[in-house]
Amino acid sequence: MEALLEALPEVRGAVDNLRAKGILPRLKSMTWTVENQNMRATSRVAVICLKLQDYTKSPLGEIKVKFQLTRDSLEAMLRSMTYINEQLSTVMGGMGE
Repeated sequence: MEALLEALPEVRGAVDNLRAKGILPRLKSMTWTVENQNMRATSRVAVICLKLQDYTKSPLGEIKVKFQLTRDSLEAMLRSMTYINEQLSTVMGGMGE
């Protein structure tokens, strides 16, 4: 998420304000599309749209983030997410013992 925040200064400011309060926004929803579908596979990109919610506020605390990923970037992100999932599973599995 840090790389995403670096690329989007307006979102970075909103998230930094929440962090200063000790609050991180939560994922409310995610949608995606593929653009450049008629082009070669190397030219296609996934356009991801996230809605983040600051639950300390009413619906006014919603932040919308839209970004695009190439196949290589998406694969790297998915590997990272898989690793995070494994780490969370390990932590949660250890709590029940």
